Amino acid sequence: MINIHSNFPKHSDTSTPSDDEIMSLSEDLLEDNKKSYEELAK
Repeated sequence: MINIHSNFPKHSDTSTPSDDEIMSLSEDLLEDNKKSYEELAK
């Protein structure tokens, strides 16, 4: 099991990423997956 939280920079006040960070990471992953899928679909 990969811990995605380890990919985030550590904050001084909390060790968990904010919702905004999670959302942006998710969107980045979706974009990457979409590009990979489009490459495969060619």
